[in-house]
Amino acid sequence: MFGLGSAIAFMDGWANPARNAMVPQLVGREDLMRANGLLATSDQTVHFAGWAAGGLLVSWLGASIVLWGTVGANVVATIAMTGIAPAKEKLCEEQGARAATDWLTGWKTIRDVPVLRLLVAMDVVIGLSGGVWIAAIMLPFVLDVLGQGEAWWGYINAGYMLGAIAGGTLLLMYAERMRRHLFRWIVCGTIGVGFFTFCFGSSTNALVALLFSFALGPFLEMVHVSKQTLLQQETEESALPYVLSAKGTIDLLVFGASALVMGAIAEWQGVRAVYYVSAGLLLIAFLFALRLQKKQTEHSSGVTVD
Repeated sequence: MFGLGSAIAFMDGWANPARNAMVPQLVGREDLMRANGLLATSDQTVHFAGWAAGGLLVSWLGASIVLWGTVGANVVATIAMTGIAPAKEKLCEEQGARAATDWLTGWKTIRDVPVLRLLVAMDVVIGLSGGVWIAAIMLPFVLDVLGQGEAWWGYINAGYMLGAIAGGTLLLMYAERMRRHLFRWIVCGTIGVGFFTFCFGSSTNALVALLFSFALGPFLEMVHVSKQTLLQQETEESALPYVLSAKGTIDLLVFGASALVMGAIAEWQGVRAVYYVSAGLLLIAFLFALRLQKKQTEHSSGVTVD
């Protein structure tokens, strides 16, 4: 089972960067924000529906049939992917550029492009803060701090998912306006996530915590989609799969470290303390976001900064 789980994760490590790298090849630069918002909304909607429907189907049909249904769904998705391809001229350009790439291309691109360096550094800090949302932290918080049963853990997760869906819908509605001010929305989204994380950790009432969990959703989607769009805009298409793969590796390593560190802090200082630490890390990420915005302003005015 561990081997199969590792194999699935290994293939996800190929599929997710490849999917995100395809987006700039399929839509124009002016439509990237809307496309990323649509993907983020569909992802959250499917996750939300999948959790609810999965439990019902397992209790009704049994786990074995549901697993075979999952296999069938992946077969359908694979067949659907065969109908997606970039324009021929883009494909030729990509094949020509591929000769000059290797497995270090993504890391070198991140190193050499100042905006990408800042984005990745910001993502590392945000990733370190994200360990507070794993089950090993959330469940004790619900049981010990909020004084509720395990069902409220599910309610809070569902509240976040609904907030993320609402945030994705708003992104689709205002994609054009947000596209022109990506850096501003990254700054606003980061400070919003930090504020509501602090408020969530300070909550003693389950309903209030549920509302803060819902409020986190739109701001997290705002940050995620804006950063994804910026990364796609600042990276050459031929190097984009390599950059996304390198970034995905960093994200996974940081998430594992965050889960370990946040678990240790919860054991040492109590589960509420980890949310304050997370909010402090998000304040650092906010400073990175301000630096990003400053670099963009300097670049627009023709000033070069190392």
